[in-house]
Amino acid sequence: MPQQNRVLNELILTSSPPFVIVTITAHTIIGFPSIPHLWTVTGREPDGAGESIIESVSILKGGESMQDYQEARKAYYRLRCEKTAQSLCENRFDAVVVADREEAVSRVLDLVGPDDVVGVPGTVTIRELDLMNRLEQRGNTVVQHWVSGVSSEELRSLRVQQMNSDVLLTGTNAITLDGQLVNIDGTGNRVASMVFGPRKVVIVTGANKIADNLQEALHRVKRIAAPINALRLGTKSPCAKTGYCVDCKSPSTICAVTVVMDRRPSQTEVTVVLIPEDLGY
Repeated sequence: MPQQNRVLNELILTSSPPFVIVTITAHTIIGFPSIPHLWTVTGREPDGAGESIIESVSILKGGESMQDYQEARKAYYRLRCEKTAQSLCENRFDAVVVADREEAVSRVLDLVGPDDVVGVPGTVTIRELDLMNRLEQRGNTVVQHWVSGVSSEELRSLRVQQMNSDVLLTGTNAITLDGQLVNIDGTGNRVASMVFGPRKVVIVTGANKIADNLQEALHRVKRIAAPINALRLGTKSPCAKTGYCVDCKSPSTICAVTVVMDRRPSQTEVTVVLIPEDLGY
């Protein structure tokens, strides 16, 4: 039975002694980092107490032991979400892993008081979940600046109102397995509000935003989130033309302010809701 570089995350007994069939979800295999594989291990129980005697090992093609490929991906995403949530809690953030988008919406509605004013900065994740409409339907005041037909001064006023709201509801550009929140802004209102201003910050993120470490998180923001957002905003920054970061100094750059939250700010409640799905950029 090969042992090198394997991390066993789950062990399920599927039959009774004297023969035991065990399915193990392996998180890291030689040559295939971060890709889940399914190992079937056949063994028999020894006489008396002790571990099963392993007789054979086989690796199955991805998805064969699950309903479909999406279920395998979701199981893998959940493992990463759970590890990240544990790290966030160690860093004094509150964190919860939910099953799906609908549970995430329910959790957010529970975290926001019925009379709270909710600030929503530039975030695709929150809009994908239709959370602003859900909050407004139950009577919350939602302040957001993705509106047309207003002056630059009015847009600035809306951003300031978000910073003074009761609750800030946002996504994150990236998050590390070690529990660091990584965000890059062009204006800075979003990252400033995540650190100080609203008494409570609720961050909702898909598992696609999880990076192994800070270097990968910064790479993810620069190489994935920023170019897509530049295209969405129609900026004149180089990445909107090339599709990749050139570390530009363009006046229209959306990468002017970088904030890494290593620990929860002392005067701000921060809750992170992790969803084992793809959400946002």
